[in-house]
Amino acid sequence: MKKHYTADRMVIAAAGDVDHAQVVDWAQSLFGGVAPSSSEYIEKDSAKFVGSDYRHRRDTQMSEAHVAYAFPVCGWTSPENYPLLVLQHYFGEYSSHNPYPMLSVNPLLQTLHDSGFASKCHAFSAAYRYVLSV
Repeated sequence: MKKHYTADRMVIAAAGDVDHAQVVDWAQSLFGGVAPSSSEYIEKDSAKFVGSDYRHRRDTQMSEAHVAYAFPVCGWTSPENYPLLVLQHYFGEYSSHNPYPMLSVNPLLQTLHDSGFASKCHAFSAAYRYVLSV
């Protein structure tokens, strides 16, 4: 407990109509005795996305394929994150159970609907605050 739960690794958050000074006093009374870590942080190289491809075919036992494509993206504090979110919204999502897929402005989603190649398709991004260059 003393190794991983240290003062420099804790965050206290409060939301709503709260008195900041009261929250600070409360946190100090409960966690004021927690010591900071005694060890120095170890610098490690950042993880680098190198891509991958794994294929395991079992056509006789599987009626569907689940596919994901991943790409490194900017951090959520980057100004480039907003165009990425617009692109994600433009791409939209498709479900064969949606009664109105033909209303999408995205030609890919219209093609998926017309061809029956996919039952579901959607774009998403998981941007973090800090992203190191690869």
